[in-house]
Amino acid sequence: MSVRGAQETGLSPGTPVVAGAGDQAAGSGVVFAAIDRPALDPRVEFHLFCHALPERWHVMGVTQAAGLSPCAGLAIDLAGSR
Repeated sequence: MSVRGAQETGLSPGTPVVAGAGDQAAGSGVVFAAIDRPALDPRVEFHLFCHALPERWHVMGVTQAAGLSPCAGLAIDLAGSR
């Protein structure tokens, strides 16, 4: 985790950041986040789903052009790799 990413997320600088592919190919432009309450996106840029755990939700951002993905760019910026 970069210093900027740590400031943005509240995590400690140097925290390892790990990415996985789930059932999508790595680099597909899919980003997931688990949250504790529903968060509706009026611009419909993210999808909202029930989580497997009670009282949890997850949001998903996806693009069909991962190399141009703003989601991928944000993850890269927060990890400090750019």
